[in-house]
Amino acid sequence: MSLLTGGHAAAHAELSWSSPSADSVLPESPSQIVLTFGEPVNTVRDSIRLVAADGSEVDLGRAGQAGGSDTISVDVPELADGSYVVAWRAVSADSHPVSGAFVFAVGSSTATRPGLVDDLLSESAPPASGEAWLGIGRGFSFAGVALLVGGLACTVRCAPSRLTSRSTGVLLWAGVAAGIAGTATMIAAQGSITVGDWLAWDDVGSTTAGRWRIVRLAMFVAAAPLITLRRADRWGGWWLNVSLLGSGALLAVVAAGGHGASGRWVPLGYTLTVVHLAAMSVWAGGLVVVALSVRDDVWAVSSRFSPMASSAVGALAATGVVNAWRQSDSLDGLRDSTYGRWLVVKLAVVIVVLGVAAWNRRRLAATVAPRAPAAARTLRRLVVAEVAGVSLVFVATAGLVNSPPPRAEAAPSLGSVSVVEDGRVAQLTLDPAVTGGTVMHLYVTSTTGSLDQPTDITVSASLPSQSLGPLELPVVAAGPGHVQSSDADLPLAGRWTFTVTARFGEFDATVFELQLNVST
Repeated sequence: MSLLTGGHAAAHAELSWSSPSADSVLPESPSQIVLTFGEPVNTVRDSIRLVAADGSEVDLGRAGQAGGSDTISVDVPELADGSYVVAWRAVSADSHPVSGAFVFAVGSSTATRPGLVDDLLSESAPPASGEAWLGIGRGFSFAGVALLVGGLACTVRCAPSRLTSRSTGVLLWAGVAAGIAGTATMIAAQGSITVGDWLAWDDVGSTTAGRWRIVRLAMFVAAAPLITLRRADRWGGWWLNVSLLGSGALLAVVAAGGHGASGRWVPLGYTLTVVHLAAMSVWAGGLVVVALSVRDDVWAVSSRFSPMASSAVGALAATGVVNAWRQSDSLDGLRDSTYGRWLVVKLAVVIVVLGVAAWNRRRLAATVAPRAPAAARTLRRLVVAEVAGVSLVFVATAGLVNSPPPRAEAAPSLGSVSVVEDGRVAQLTLDPAVTGGTVMHLYVTSTTGSLDQPTDITVSASLPSQSLGPLELPVVAAGPGHVQSSDADLPLAGRWTFTVTARFGEFDATVFELQLNVST
């Protein structure tokens, strides 16, 4: 019996069940290795590796997901007796890598090479350089979205006569360049993080987040001819309609590859993320329009942009707060997590930028004659300073999105235990292993790794140290050899004993006793 553990699991998805189970000893070679996670994941190259005790690797095919989006499996050749290490890695729905390793044995266990498990975990851990370049790429990609989407929207609303001007073209081309460079860097860095190869675009494209990033890159590339066509009179309204629709599609694609696509209440999170990106683009892109693109009537453009900016900042604050709450179980989780610290940095930068902007405008209005040439120059300089401040917001946003939300970092530990009786294996998982209501999964398999199909399974729990129980735990069927309880109530902390009775017809039953520590 053993706690099922992972290694560098730095995201939402956690390994909740495996066949073979951790530290199990099988009388026969398993036909498959099956891993089940707490939420959907994507496979990558070498998602499952199998290494013998002496360090030699067993040849396996490419892992697949025939059992569903939350399951990874691979066929296993006939294995000789001895211990083996399963090293696994995958990518969660919001692009964060997860990895781990565990040991099982066939026939009888043997000593593994010293440091073998640690070496395998280190090999699957994401390199720091990849994480850094992923953050840099995100920052440039966000800037590209802001310049394209926000620059276009604010030019149409605040300075429509400048739409075909050279300065607007420079603004939009800068957005395309930043978007292409940033998104391509993200894809390359994701390859480095997931499989250790900066050119592994095919592996990145096999993940959900990776596919959305490739679509994002294609949309930035497709924007280039549209920018060229904006100055042709014959395209007129057609060009504008296509560009605005494309802007909305770009926001939707960016949101689909991030935290909005994971965690609690995904439809709400995704919608809020689209609105958040749109508000960010309007605020940042509009500031650039005022500062750099419009030079002959900066006061008029600024006055038109002001209500747009106010609405955008309000939407940014509202959607940001709700999404942070959606991704966190508590304020303590935000305070104690990397995600929460980046969120505080982002909020602080936004508040400082808004405060400096308000103070500068008040000082400008009091000391310079409105609409005087000197006032226009001063206003433009102040807006340029705001743009510099917003660039720091992009840096904080990139760090925020690079970090796993606190629901992943601070989640209570998952507990799992397995035991073999009569040629069958029972594996019980509590997610999390805490008092009160928790989610319990119970799997019954044969010792060869294939799912058995009992006709009935009952589960009771007792806490001998407190003379409590047995308590009957209601379960429902969740698949072949799999039952679960969505609210298993364990009232006290301690080492609980779970008695599982699995019936295989009228005269065949196996009773398992499993022990697991439960904390508060």
